[in-house]
Amino acid sequence: MTIAVDLEDAREQARIAVVHAFDIPDTPPDGTFDRIAAVAARTFDVPIGIVSIVDTDRIWFKAFRNAGAGQRSPTSTSHAVVSGR
Repeated sequence: MTIAVDLEDAREQARIAVVHAFDIPDTPPDGTFDRIAAVAARTFDVPIGIVSIVDTDRIWFKAFRNAGAGQRSPTSTSHAVVSGR
């Protein structure tokens, strides 16, 4: 069990290092991320596509496809990161 926990910690540290290396939070809108959200929505045949960047203490929503303000869920985004899905 300790090995699994250590591996999860190492993965999380690596993920956060990548978030910081790309320095995406607080950047202006970018059409590339909008296209990624649109492709993801079409690929998975879902009505909403969102690109979000999850840091240690906040979530930066980078792009939305068909998502209204009430449909943005930080909880589901952080759950996806924690669960590895």
